[in-house]
Amino acid sequence: MTWFAGPALALHILPDQIDDPHFTSGPCPVIQPSDGAACPAGAKSCPAFYDPKLLPAGYNSVSYCAALPTLTFGVTGYTLRTATLTIQERRSFLRAARRVESYVKDDVTVVVEPYKVAYLDPTGTNFATLVANEYWNPVCAADALMPPFTDQPPTIVKNGDGSYSYANLPETYTPVLEALKRKNANNDRPMALIDYLPSHEEINVEWPVSFVGWQDQTDLASQAVAHFLVGSAGNYPITPGAKPFTLCASPAAMKMLGFGPRFNRNGHNINDINAPGYNVNVTLPRTDGAIVVADLSDAVVSPGLFRAYGYIYDPSDPAVLATQLPKAYFANSLNLALPMGACADPAQCAYPQGVNPGLDLTGLFNHEINHVLGIMQSQYYKGGGLGTSLAYGYGTALFLLDLFDIDSDYVVPGYGHPGIHGLADFTAAPRNNNTFTPTTNLFGTTAAEVSPWVQFGAHDHLFVYGLKASSPQYVPLENYSEGNPDGDTAFQVGFVLPSATRAGYLFTDPSLVALAPLDIVHYEVEGYSIPSTIGVNTIRELSELATQGWNVDFSILQRERTRSPLAHWYRTCFDVNGVFTSAKNKNCRFSVQPRDIALLQ
Repeated sequence: MTWFAGPALALHILPDQIDDPHFTSGPCPVIQPSDGAACPAGAKSCPAFYDPKLLPAGYNSVSYCAALPTLTFGVTGYTLRTATLTIQERRSFLRAARRVESYVKDDVTVVVEPYKVAYLDPTGTNFATLVANEYWNPVCAADALMPPFTDQPPTIVKNGDGSYSYANLPETYTPVLEALKRKNANNDRPMALIDYLPSHEEINVEWPVSFVGWQDQTDLASQAVAHFLVGSAGNYPITPGAKPFTLCASPAAMKMLGFGPRFNRNGHNINDINAPGYNVNVTLPRTDGAIVVADLSDAVVSPGLFRAYGYIYDPSDPAVLATQLPKAYFANSLNLALPMGACADPAQCAYPQGVNPGLDLTGLFNHEINHVLGIMQSQYYKGGGLGTSLAYGYGTALFLLDLFDIDSDYVVPGYGHPGIHGLADFTAAPRNNNTFTPTTNLFGTTAAEVSPWVQFGAHDHLFVYGLKASSPQYVPLENYSEGNPDGDTAFQVGFVLPSATRAGYLFTDPSLVALAPLDIVHYEVEGYSIPSTIGVNTIRELSELATQGWNVDFSILQRERTRSPLAHWYRTCFDVNGVFTSAKNKNCRFSVQPRDIALLQ
């Protein structure tokens, strides 16, 4: 049987219509509880879990939606409330889906469930604690050999090197690796690096000393909704000598590689990995996961996480395009210590009057769809916290992207390693998950064949990226923090607090460092969300998708750098220190409205 497909032009993302039933109200909508649970203050309706039959013992539909955010985000005293997207928000999702379909060319249908979420305090106030997220359980090749896809009960054993695994379970690393290599070779623009991925015998993984996992019999069982709040989790050892025996990826990626038929066993299929009974964030069967954005309609400043801005619903709107600020404004003038709105007083508001300081919702959805397709880091099962997705016996599992995730000290010679000088050196480079915080942001190049790289943040994740003859050669893998372990792998900025009254951004990515000061900051969708900028895909996202085996059209990257339409305004109305001034032109206004801009001509 063939486990890979040839190039095609038919990626299909559902939902694909404004009234598609995959736009849902999520697991905790405001409803009258169907199990008779009492709402606070005697109300008839409140946030309540949609299907009480799935709940663990000791919880009703109301108490479960109150406990869920406490465990997932540490938001004590808050209640999860979900709701269907508005028409404007749905249109943003559909724009993002069409964008992704334009550059991923595979005959695969990806089904997601989009909705929005709020976190309500005891007074009912909505505190937005995340901008956007996606939720899916990973699929490992070994899952097809485990319950519920078989009736054979598993046995967990302790290996001689101190690691744990399942008894008599064959290694399933090789079949996925071979499928990836064959699929890559059949793509329009193969990634040369994939040919040099290490075999099961060659791979060298510097594991952390332990991982946190659910102590359940199988990976899938650990994800059951009934276990989500009550299943026991603990630290389990991983020794440096442990060899990975399985490869994991997103359900969409595994189906694209041709592994779907392997799960058609025992009355189940691969879609059961994210069926409602196994994924607390999914309410519809046959989905690849949920995509969730913050409900900013009535949100207030979040306690310590981010401020609510509202959304830019259409990044192609001429009114949005006309007010794209230059890089210099974000680097030198924007003061995030001020209120996030736009107004005519530079001492009172962060953004000038006339600018939309919202978050690009199409870019956010694009970001999350990319995650569903497999752009992830693998911290789920290597780091602490209740978000761990892989079970007790999977301590030596790898995500596909782990194969590209190497020790950053190994890239440059002089740290006791020979370094990376070309594709052939990649096989021997150790992969790791060491926590390593450099004293400074690190930039550099290693050879003509290797493009600039950057490492910063709390994880030692790094690889370089670039194009050669319009084909992807390398991928970047950086993780900004341990607090967001699911894999925003390409943060581009640092956050600086130079004084008690000033806060701003520090660009760290080489492409943004090199960007002309008066050019538009077209922010990549995989990076940190900066308000009032438009998110676009860059080599980072597309090359990461290529590492999963997707057939990616890189031609969308052929675009010119664009001078900001507000370049003259900024050059005229700000001094060399980035401070607003009317000294150079008495008509300067802290406003980019057409009538005010016209005064400067």
